[in-house]
Amino acid sequence: MLDWICLYITPTLLWLEQHIYAMMFFAAFIEGETFLLLAGIEAAHSFGKYGSFHLPLLIFISVIGSTIHDQLLFALGRFWGGPLLARWPKIEKKAVYVQNLLEKYDIWLILALRYAYGLRTAIPIVLGTTKMSWRRFFIFDVIGGVLWSSTFILGGYYFGMALKALLKHLGHYKGVALIVFVILVILVFVIIWRGRRSKRSEV
Repeated sequence: MLDWICLYITPTLLWLEQHIYAMMFFAAFIEGETFLLLAGIEAAHSFGKYGSFHLPLLIFISVIGSTIHDQLLFALGRFWGGPLLARWPKIEKKAVYVQNLLEKYDIWLILALRYAYGLRTAIPIVLGTTKMSWRRFFIFDVIGGVLWSSTFILGGYYFGMALKALLKHLGHYKGVALIVFVILVILVFVIIWRGRRSKRSEV
């Protein structure tokens, strides 16, 4: 098991190190917080080494990627809202729900849209069909992007630093600890994935 991890995980980490910033932009563009979390962990792993990642730059690139994603969706709603909703029944069904959320939470909906699993595509599109100014959406979308990116990247970073310190004291048990860690990560991702599916079905 440990040999398998060393054979496949290590080359993957090396590949990520070489393409981390491009992957960060792409992951943020598709709002893949799992990769942001892993990038934070890898930043902790490379801390103090030559070529180590810069956390502010990781956050900056992810904010740009996620903001461009949301602005494109907002533009779709602003310029092609009616026909788009008519041709996209899933979004149309969520439009009334999103509008009710907007009336209730206002700017808080923009700040939290990246955490709204099952609605992250619908919210910017629907907001684009409303009277909300593009400037207002852009400002709070950027703020929300900073909060979202920082949450997962810094969360992964501090978790990685804690894991790094723990492994340093485990000595010969590092291999066992690594296997347990990989299993826990897989379990967490499965739980998150199932949670998203259930939330999408509820909306």
